Amino acid sequence: MKNHKIMLVDDDPLISEIICATLRKETSFDTCYFEDPTEALQKISEITPDILLLDWEMPDMSGLEFLHHIRKNNDTQNICVFMLTGKKTDHDFEVARQAGADGYFTKPIDILAFNNSILTFLATKDETIKCTAH
Repeated sequence: MKNHKIMLVDDDPLISEIICATLRKETSFDTCYFEDPTEALQKISEITPDILLLDWEMPDMSGLEFLHHIRKNNDTQNICVFMLTGKKTDHDFEVARQAGADGYFTKPIDILAFNNSILTFLATKDETIKCTAH
C-alpha cells in the first residue's frame, strides 16, 4: 500500500501541528507543513504531495494565489488541493472551486470528520489517474 504524502500550508502553527499530528497518528501518512507560503511554493515540486491542504487567508500570499501558481506549473498542476478556511458562504466555495480547488474544509475543523474525508478520498481515488483541477 502506498504511503500517501500530505502537505499543509497554513500560517497558524498550532492548527498545522494538530492536523499533521492527527493525520500521522490516525493514518500513518507522511505529513509536512509550512507556515510560509513562499517557502512551500519553492518545496512543493520536490515533496510531490498526494494532497495539499491550503489555508485561504495568509499574509504575503493568499491560498488562492498559491493555488494559481501551482495550477500554472506542469510539475504541480495535478496535485489535489483542499482549501482550509473560515470562509463559509456558497460564493466562497464557488470562488475556490473556480480557482482549481478540489475540496473545501471550513474552520474550525471537526478533526474526526476531516480525517474520515481524507481517508475516503484516498480510498476511492484511482491510483492510476491524477486528480485534476476543475
